[in-house]
Amino acid sequence: DELDAKMSQLTSLKSKAIVAVCDVGITSTKAVNTLRAAGFESVYGLKGGMSGWSQAGLPVVTGKKTKARKAKNK
Repeated sequence: DELDAKMSQLTSLKSKAIVAVCDVGITSTKAVNTLRAAGFESVYGLKGGMSGWSQAGLPVVTGKKTKARKAKNK
């Protein structure tokens, strides 16, 4: 929803690889199309989104410490 408004902040990334991710891949596909139309060179969408990634049994890591991790590190 905010991509168009933030486009000017992203222009320095036009030559970088960008992977758009959402829950099921619909919103990220729209973002990929918007970025490509704006001249971004290497923009990709995660097929199936995070749901597809998880269903494929691929690992998911977050930057947040979970309760399980905190307990494990004590």
